[in-house]
Amino acid sequence: MRDEAVGGAFEVKEELAWEWLLRAVMSCEMDDGHDPIGTDLPPIGMAWQPRNVGEEDTAFLLIRSAQEAGVLNRPERAELDFEYVDDGDGGYYRYLLRIDAPAPLIVASAAEEMRHLGNPDAVGIDAALAILREAAGAGNLLSQQMSAFITAVTAQRR
Repeated sequence: MRDEAVGGAFEVKEELAWEWLLRAVMSCEMDDGHDPIGTDLPPIGMAWQPRNVGEEDTAFLLIRSAQEAGVLNRPERAELDFEYVDDGDGGYYRYLLRIDAPAPLIVASAAEEMRHLGNPDAVGIDAALAILREAAGAGNLLSQQMSAFITAVTAQRR
């Protein structure tokens, strides 16, 4: 799926993602105070549960570092972020589509309760993959919505 608003689509490279997440789990599980594999890996263990209190930063790091590692492909002029909002009762999250050209712009998804993040039954690598897939879908939806908005506004001006 290609979207002209941001010059491409968000896509999880499944096989590469699995290998990358396996390295992340190995690094986390064998932690001896230093990271011999690299600092580009999110701190995800075999039993990681992203909906647990305190794991919000890990979800953010997962999405950010997956894009940097090329595991979550992104359009050239765009980046996807995860934002957590603490409401004192489980919290909410949303995705932010950041576009840097032709002018800086941030488009946000609707807020969802943290208990809906990814696959509620998954842990570890499966949980991380579910979040990456959800993030890619959210990024593509936001891009499509923005493109439809631009098309509608442009048509009104003609």
